[in-house]
Amino acid sequence: MDTTPNGSGPLSVDGAANAILGLMGPEEGDEPTPEVSQEQEPQVEQETQEVEETPRYRVKAAGEEREVSLDDLIKSYQLGTDYTQKTQALAEQRKAIEAEKAAVEQGESVRLERQLVASPVEKVRQPLRHNR
Repeated sequence: MDTTPNGSGPLSVDGAANAILGLMGPEEGDEPTPEVSQEQEPQVEQETQEVEETPRYRVKAAGEEREVSLDDLIKSYQLGTDYTQKTQALAEQRKAIEAEKAAVEQGESVRLERQLVASPVEKVRQPLRHNR
């Protein structure tokens, strides 16, 4: 790494940064950073482009067709599975509540019937008690 400022030609930003770091000297535990030539920079850009080009999958949801990543597909599947389980549990709870409601209504109906039947019988018994 050339760190002497001798003005021998144009200097890139990376070259200037490396020159300044070279003048400062390495700190404890720091490893010297290798100079990056301009020839290596296009490879980094190509790698970045390859990483960004993740496979997309075409799906249709709620009548709308979309292209999504594999991560989105996995997340949607997991959410759908969770939603389905919770919906099924809720349906079971609803059935249990409806059964309890029906039992309470039937019990109330039987109680009212007994009151209606007992009421006329009690009216007949009252005069008989007074006559004794």
